[in-house]
Amino acid sequence: RRVRLAGRRERKSDALSLPIYLLAGAIRRAERASLSMVVRGLEEADNRTYLVKSPWRQRDTGYVILCAVLAASTFALSVFYGFFRWDLG
Repeated sequence: RRVRLAGRRERKSDALSLPIYLLAGAIRRAERASLSMVVRGLEEADNRTYLVKSPWRQRDTGYVILCAVLAASTFALSVFYGFFRWDLG
């Protein structure tokens, strides 16, 4: 886009064409990706994922609570001992 402008300033009509330019570029990239997937045979692929399900457990909840308590206590202690400055003005 900058090459086509050749160093001249952008006009309003050039700025209004930006969404169309971006849409055309996105469509071109999507078409290339689609063709690449077809060539690699990903349309007929079976289960190709190697991801493992990770369910939420009770110890995850405990860890989140522990981290929240530690953060809140650190903040409270820093305010109490004067290490934290509010600097509101």
